[in-house]
Amino acid sequence: MVEIVERGRKSDDTIGGSVIVPNEVRINGVSVLTTGGVKVHDIEVLTGGGRTMATVTITLAVRMLIVAAEGDLPVREE
Repeated sequence: MVEIVERGRKSDDTIGGSVIVPNEVRINGVSVLTTGGVKVHDIEVLTGGGRTMATVTITLAVRMLIVAAEGDLPVREE
């Protein structure tokens, strides 16, 4: 699950109260670091087969990026 939220606020029915300015992205409940705030571009909602799916593009800031087959990753000790 991906949540794009305005942290610390609840929307309401006042003028401007329904305007949401996202400042946090959470993936499976874990906050992730984004670059330069949160910018939402082109949310596309797809329906078919009784299901609805949305596609969203998010840019994240990472310290290390590994692109590999899972079997090639080094074993992490816990």
